[in-house]
Amino acid sequence: MYFVAFVLAVAAGAFYVAGTDGLWADPLCHYGSTFCQHPVWLAAAAFLALIWAKMVSV
Repeated sequence: MYFVAFVLAVAAGAFYVAGTDGLWADPLCHYGSTFCQHPVWLAAAAFLALIWAKMVSV
């Protein structure tokens, strides 16, 4: 579950950078336009996955 939280955090960062600038971001924002506009949704999912992983590992 920690791996899932890490992947979601990296995806949130990628969508944040893609939403702010970059020519390389066009394909990414074409398929994930919602996440380019709201990368905090992925960050929240990563935070919830991290909390869940912590609870399960106890």
